[in-house]
Amino acid sequence: MKPPCVAAVAHLLAFHVLVSATEPVHSQSKTSCLMQHRADASKWLDAKEIAQDSPFSDEQRHCIREYASSVDADIPGFAGQLAHRKFGGAGAAATNDSVILGAGFGTTATRSLFTFAAQLGRRVHHWSSAADPPEFWTQLNGLVSKKHPDGASGCYKAVNAMNFSASLAGHDMLLDTPLAEHFLDFYAVSPNSK
Repeated sequence: MKPPCVAAVAHLLAFHVLVSATEPVHSQSKTSCLMQHRADASKWLDAKEIAQDSPFSDEQRHCIREYASSVDADIPGFAGQLAHRKFGGAGAAATNDSVILGAGFGTTATRSLFTFAAQLGRRVHHWSSAADPPEFWTQLNGLVSKKHPDGASGCYKAVNAMNFSASLAGHDMLLDTPLAEHFLDFYAVSPNSK
């Protein structure tokens, strides 16, 4: 059975460490900075194994590697798959204003936040393929919700080719699916986001 074409759970969970103002907590027992499970240091990816042109700092890459290694215990091969990702796809990091990234989904009050921000006059994208640019959101929502015919490798190629910078134009805030599943992609093209 081919795995569904959704971004790794690490995208969502990495949100808390990547954008928080606090330093990740490191214990002497090699506890992951994202999960309170013991990480096996022998399975950590080398810095070279996460994309050479990664937009993330050394500390952020270290945290992503720790988390990926801990997930490897439940999903063997997960950490190695990150080496195939180019976070942000074909997009380039924005150097000017940043959008607010709301990576929650499900029952995380994204509808209420959308309504509130819209009432304040903010331009908000909230889970819709019809939002600008529609071709970007339609393609990404399709990748999130369906299996790729070429399996995981086809999914990674398709996501790596997407221009995540396109999603930022005309928005002050991005909320909900597929932002949650592809948080690291959105953060890579908007590194000043909150």
